[in-house]
Amino acid sequence: MTWQEQLQQLDAALAGGQISAEEHRRQRDEILASASSPQAGGWTPGAFSANSPHSPIEQAFPSGRNFPQQNSAQALANDTERTQVVPAVTAGGPPPQGANGAPPWGGDQNFPPPPGQGWYSGPESFDGAKSSSGGGKGKLVAIIAAAVIGLAAVGAGVWWFVLRDTGATASESENPGGDQQDAPPATPPEFGPDILPTLPGGPDGNSGLLTPQQGVDLGLYGETTLGSLTENGTEQLVYSGSNDAGTSHTVLAFETAGPDGATAVADALVDVQAIQEMEVVTLDGIPESVTIMRSNTDGLDVYRAVYTSGDLTIRVGGARQGEEDELVLVTEFQNTLNSVLDALPVD
Repeated sequence: MTWQEQLQQLDAALAGGQISAEEHRRQRDEILASASSPQAGGWTPGAFSANSPHSPIEQAFPSGRNFPQQNSAQALANDTERTQVVPAVTAGGPPPQGANGAPPWGGDQNFPPPPGQGWYSGPESFDGAKSSSGGGKGKLVAIIAAAVIGLAAVGAGVWWFVLRDTGATASESENPGGDQQDAPPATPPEFGPDILPTLPGGPDGNSGLLTPQQGVDLGLYGETTLGSLTENGTEQLVYSGSNDAGTSHTVLAFETAGPDGATAVADALVDVQAIQEMEVVTLDGIPESVTIMRSNTDGLDVYRAVYTSGDLTIRVGGARQGEEDELVLVTEFQNTLNSVLDALPVD
């Protein structure tokens, strides 16, 4: 069976609803690809015409009719529009134009249709071609047009993926960014109240930027902690406090001379809390490098978390009176701790 007969059977199957348009396109491309390669077992040079040495495409378009030349971008764009239905025009009428004045399948050159025939693109237009031509003549034109489009797309695809020269030099391949330098790292926010998230409830009027001695005066920590802050280069700290329906929240961020100083201050805070008989506990979802401690004295439940973030030492606290409200305190304390961890990630 010749490739022309295979295409006729394929068209009949599409017209009869036996196959989908997508299946029609796939099988049509396979037949055309086989027809263009004698080694693939398709048509032979003499199969189209016993009296002509030319291929089917050369006979359909004799000398003087040039195949459309497409650049790679046009070939890729056209391939996505192969199923577009373009109405046929009557003989003698001007061919339909695309958005840029090119024929429907694009290209840099105008490639006219065979005399007396309209433009066709894709399998959906075959039925219209057969009804307007009265049979085999329109069908042959549609087959030839499909063959040209299919072969052009195959050729363009081979060129694009195999033969084209990207023009990139060896230095460009090794340095795809060219002279562009890596963007500088984002500047961390200036140390101050804005580094801490907003706490729930009404804010404490003493919140803000403090000196280490002011922290002692406000009763936020004692002399032992002050000594550790002085030894490790802390000259200022940020304090944020609030009260939300009976739950007190406090956050302290100490700026030290460096990561080692931050670790030393964190250790000092944990030691002081251990002396105050606070016990170490864990909460689900909190990193292990965050030390969490709890105490309960005369019904006052207190939770504190200590960790380091760069050259900062962070202490987060929560307190609530009433043992029956412990679950409320744990939930609110963990929510506050998570918001601080989002703003100042743990090391």
